Amino acid sequence: MQAPTLETDRLVLRPFVDADAGPLARDIFGDPDVTANLPEDPKSEADQLDYARKTIRTYSDPWEASGWGGWAIVSRVGSVAPEGTLLGFCGFEAPQIDDEGPELGYAIAQPYWGKGFVSEAAARSVDWLFAEGGHDACHACHAPWNATSGRILRKAGLIYRREIDLWNSVERGIGLLPFYSLHRDEYLARESRLSPGGKSF
Repeated sequence: MQAPTLETDRLVLRPFVDADAGPLARDIFGDPDVTANLPEDPKSEADQLDYARKTIRTYSDPWEASGWGGWAIVSRVGSVAPEGTLLGFCGFEAPQIDDEGPELGYAIAQPYWGKGFVSEAAARSVDWLFAEGGHDACHACHAPWNATSGRILRKAGLIYRREIDLWNSVERGIGLLPFYSLHRDEYLARESRLSPGGKSF
């Protein structure tokens, strides 16, 4: 399948285009405050651009074979940023754990931190995965010091399970990572509680 375009009140989640690599390299992978919370921290401009292109492939390639993937986060309304401005990315990449579905990942440029944009994008992505995509599970983890990411995952409906060695976190000196997941029955139960009439997918 092709990546669908999704909308929230303030954002558009659209398929990536090649031209996204430059802004991602500059604003995401070129900012050490952002990469401190990501699995990789490319140092040179060339490595940052290469990693941006790799990220685009990581979130774009699975759509055809797996029916899930990721999106570029862009502004929908001018009060966020000029309409169409690339803010970051969000979506699903290949799973590292059996039976837990794809892994939810995201990053947003530092000027847009603290405004709820990642929570908005992550929640919309998770809703799509279960409601429109018809998938059964997803999971995520975050750096132990990044409490904000934990709040984002909980707002999106994911449930804390345990701590886990993921992305070679122990070998890299980061330690065990908080691990969250969500399964279809839990998603449906949550939606039934939130919606008076419930939902059926």
